[in-house]
Amino acid sequence: MKNVIEIPGTQLGRQMQSAKQPVLVHFFTSWSGPCRILAPALETLAGDLVGDLNIRQVNLDTHPELARNYRLTDVPTLILFDSGVPIAVFDGSISPRELKPQLQGLLADYALPHTRGNLRGARPSVLTNRQPTATVLPQAKQTTQKGN
Repeated sequence: MKNVIEIPGTQLGRQMQSAKQPVLVHFFTSWSGPCRILAPALETLAGDLVGDLNIRQVNLDTHPELARNYRLTDVPTLILFDSGVPIAVFDGSISPRELKPQLQGLLADYALPHTRGNLRGARPSVLTNRQPTATVLPQAKQTTQKGN
């Protein structure tokens, strides 16, 4: 069963706003080697975090306007959304090995209502000793403060 679902770029906004849990969107191109390397790791990650996080992908070859809309400069780029709001951006330099603990840390730190319990405290100590690959967006703090 395929865990990562490709969605048309035209449906991205609508699907992010109607999602019942956080969504990680993989913006990729068919010609990118790093995108092809990351794809199997995302499939595994989606299976590991089923019920806590959905993973979707959007092909920038067919929807280049999204690269401009989201100010994407590298592929692959991953954006974590909650209720349609971008929470964090992972650039193409993140290794598949680092991605799961980084996501678990973000979900635990922001205590998104969808993930309470399962991922709380999952942030590994290794993340506190190095610069995170994810860029946490300012609106993420505003969103989580409203829910508290």
